[in-house]
Amino acid sequence: MGHRFGYNPERGHNNVTFAFWTEPVGANNVRVMTTSAQISLEKVRHLVIETLPQSAGNSPGEAIFGPGGTLDSLGLVGYLADLEYRIAEIFGREVVLASEAAMSRSRSPFRDVTALSEYIVELLGA
Repeated sequence: MGHRFGYNPERGHNNVTFAFWTEPVGANNVRVMTTSAQISLEKVRHLVIETLPQSAGNSPGEAIFGPGGTLDSLGLVGYLADLEYRIAEIFGREVVLASEAAMSRSRSPFRDVTALSEYIVELLGA
């Protein structure tokens, strides 16, 4: 991460500009992506599929949890914890997926890859 300090004559005050890079950083090749332009449904969908256990399906419409789903409640908890970690690692933002708001929805955001991906994009504010 870099930063630049400077005087902004239009606003009459000092400003700070932060720049974020998407190339690998550090020994773990952690990528930092934080702007809304960098968060897309396709990138999130890829992350959701990539993080799924091998026993689960990897197509966008395949059920993850619920009727016909490949994960039971314990498997879902572990998966969501892994996914939260990966979201923070990749997008530089921490989210709580298994919140009261998620649980109170009329349709579970955990039912399939597409629903979960859309829910994550919503949480990230992209």
